[in-house]
Amino acid sequence: MLALTPAKILHEKKALKIDGTYHVIKGKRSVGPPKSENGIREVPLPDFVYTELIEYLEAIHGIQDNERIFYFSKSAVNREFHYITELCGNRRIRVHDLRHSHVSMLIKLGYRTHAIADRIGDTPEEVGKTYAHLYPDTADEIAGELNKHQSGFNF
Repeated sequence: MLALTPAKILHEKKALKIDGTYHVIKGKRSVGPPKSENGIREVPLPDFVYTELIEYLEAIHGIQDNERIFYFSKSAVNREFHYITELCGNRRIRVHDLRHSHVSMLIKLGYRTHAIADRIGDTPEEVGKTYAHLYPDTADEIAGELNKHQSGFNF
C-alpha cells in the first residue's frame, strides 16, 4: 500500500499493479522490489474498494503518476489502526493481520490455494502451510462427498 502510485492503478481492469515495496532503511526512503517474484502481480479490486481509492485519489490535487498516494509511515498506520480497534472494543492486532483475515475469508469462501497465493503474492505451498489449520473439516467433507458418488462419477 505504501508504494502505491497513480500509475499502478489499472483503471480498465479495476486492479492494482503490485511491483514494489516501500522501505525506510537508516532514514532513507525508497521503493524496492518485493521479496519474491510472486510478489509482482496484478490484484483485481472489488468495485467498492476501487471507488473509494479513486475518490481518495481525486481529493489529492496535483498528484503526479509516479508519486506515492499514501504518505504516512508504517508506524503511523499501525498507531491509527490500534487506536481504531480499541475504540471499537476489539483486541489489538497488527495491520498485517488483515492479510490473514483476508486469506481466511477467501478459504471459507472456497477459493483454491493457487488463486489465493496469486492474489497475495505468495506460493501455494506457503499458503497451505500457513493456513492449514483453517481446513480442519476437509477430510470429513471429502469422505462425505465421495459417499455421494459411490456408484461412480458421470463425467
